[in-house]
Amino acid sequence: VRIVQQKNGIWKVEKGFSEVIGPDGNPDLVTQEALLETIAAICCDKLDLSHCTALNDAILIRILQQSGTHLTYLDLRECPNITEESIFILSTHCPYIIELY
Repeated sequence: VRIVQQKNGIWKVEKGFSEVIGPDGNPDLVTQEALLETIAAICCDKLDLSHCTALNDAILIRILQQSGTHLTYLDLRECPNITEESIFILSTHCPYIIELY
């Protein structure tokens, strides 16, 4: 699994978070969390975190603190652990968001 920047400039986990599966057939949350920590260290302007079951408010807030002022695109579809807290931080830290999913 690699984190890659696609031709359209969007940073994404190469196979997608939905394909980071553990030996029991369930999402591998440890690997997903490690990938998210790596993403948090990268300053991105376009970021696709869709289908990441390990993504929670605390991790997303770290990512937004690093990249928030640069983000123009963010995909959070199918991220069940994101709450209103993250949306509030998004609204205050990401003034240039154009596309939000």
